[in-house]
Amino acid sequence: MLPDSNKLSVKTDYSIYFTTANDIPRNSYIEIEFPAEYFKELGSGCKPIRNIDSQLSCNIDGNIIRTNGTFNDTMPDKGEEIGIKLFGVLNPPDSVPAMVISKQFRISTLTEGGFPIDRAHNLQFTIGCNYPC
Repeated sequence: MLPDSNKLSVKTDYSIYFTTANDIPRNSYIEIEFPAEYFKELGSGCKPIRNIDSQLSCNIDGNIIRTNGTFNDTMPDKGEEIGIKLFGVLNPPDSVPAMVISKQFRISTLTEGGFPIDRAHNLQFTIGCNYPC
């Protein structure tokens, strides 16, 4: 999880990378769940970075981003890195301890029928900083 900026209350882009534990079948998709308590605005779209189809689009529903057109032609094998960029995510207004935010953040890959393939949580990242930044 790599925000372009970790400044508070700033809209920024997020690059998210993860490695699959299982093969990803055709027509699968990704769900990214942000902690609703801290992230109030999840942006304006997405684009593929690595091992995702170029026709990728994202739907935002509350604190969950769901991808479409993710793995129609590209079907990563287990152990391959996947990368997605999210645009215009509003960082929280207050610093959030990594331990708190990491427990509430999840990335899942799911089959076309919505069955789980992989799920990652307790991801390490920090928004905000202690002086000096």
